[in-house]
Amino acid sequence: MKSITKVWVLFCFQLCWLASASKAQTFTYDFESDAQGWQADWADYPVTDSIFYELESKHTSLPSYIIPNQKGILIKGNNHSDDLFMFLKKKLTGLLPNRKYAIQFQLEMASDARSNAIGVGGSPGLYIKVGATTFEPKKITGDVGGTLYYVMNIDKGNQSIPGTQMDTIGKTSVSDTTTRFTIINRQNKKLFYATTNANGELWAIVGTESAFEGLSTLYYSKIVLTLTATTAVDDTPSVLDLKISPNPTTSMLYLDTESDNMPYLIYDLTGRLVEKQSFSTQNIDVSYLPMGTYFLILKKADGQIKRAKFLKIN
Repeated sequence: MKSITKVWVLFCFQLCWLASASKAQTFTYDFESDAQGWQADWADYPVTDSIFYELESKHTSLPSYIIPNQKGILIKGNNHSDDLFMFLKKKLTGLLPNRKYAIQFQLEMASDARSNAIGVGGSPGLYIKVGATTFEPKKITGDVGGTLYYVMNIDKGNQSIPGTQMDTIGKTSVSDTTTRFTIINRQNKKLFYATTNANGELWAIVGTESAFEGLSTLYYSKIVLTLTATTAVDDTPSVLDLKISPNPTTSMLYLDTESDNMPYLIYDLTGRLVEKQSFSTQNIDVSYLPMGTYFLILKKADGQIKRAKFLKIN
């Protein structure tokens, strides 16, 4: 075990570089002064019907009974197609180029949607979706049953069903008896993945889909995005030379090695030892670890040291 510790010291500079390269970046938008670059738009409605759909968005104060003087982005629309999509988008910069990121979305919104309302009697809550794309997500025109509609240029899915570029994370409903706007918080329970372009840019998008005919109004009061690069391991195959799968993982790591009964160490990104153990088969249970990035170091019987980096997700 002492030889592994010595290897760890020699490996420190390389590990620290990898930790820096994959450090999580957090973007927080509270909309206190302005919209902070977030743009509102709508899709899934006829091209000639924007007035009929009562589409409106602005940076404004939330109802004063929620929190006095709190600002946010209001977005609303009167759905006449059972499928109105209302969304906000923003370009993120300063990321690593051509890099795959794991993204955590945290949304704070004010909603007045009842949980089980039906039809025009009230909103039963909108499906909330989050996503990210290399290119700008936007509405384009397309033929829908012989009528010219605005549709999205990304795969956002439909209603509660997620798409390849957006995931469904819940609904805007508050309770069965709500009569006024109430703060709700939603976040994705599983990480969303997207890849930056050559300039280190990524477009984030959050939106709602309506499943009923009637007016929907929503305030976005805070959006927090946490992005973590997940592919630094691919850039250093000579250093991280132990093949493992799946990566990311929720519970088990399977090692591409013929040996067993080998000691191994697991460190987090700060260099803290979180596990010191041996495995009897070609797999390691990491289900107990919190969500994050870790380094696995093991020593083979011939004294050779193997290393891998993995992302643990919930």
